[in-house]
Amino acid sequence: MNNKEILIKAIKKAIKNGYVIDEIYIKEPCISELIKSFNIFSHEFAKAFFGDNLVVCGTLKDGDDKFRTSFDGAAWEHHLQRMVLEKEPLKYIEQYL
Repeated sequence: MNNKEILIKAIKKAIKNGYVIDEIYIKEPCISELIKSFNIFSHEFAKAFFGDNLVVCGTLKDGDDKFRTSFDGAAWEHHLQRMVLEKEPLKYIEQYL
C-alpha cells in the first residue's frame, strides 16, 4: 500500500471508532487537501485509531520487550510515542489496519 492508501484507510478506521471529521474530506477531490493538512500525530486521531487496549504487533527491535511490562498508560499513548520515533510513521500505522 502507498502512503495515500494507508492514510485513507487509517482515517476511515478512526472515524468508525468515533474520530470526528467531515465526511466530505475523505472523498475525491477533497482527499488531496486533507492529506496535505492531516496530522497523524494528533491525540484525537491516535485515541480513535489505536484505542485504549495495548496490542503489540510486529517484531521488537534488539529483543527489547521492556515496554510491554513497564508502559503505564493507554494504548494510543504507547503507539503515538512509537510513531514519533519511526522514520516512516505511516508504515507503522499500516500494521494496525
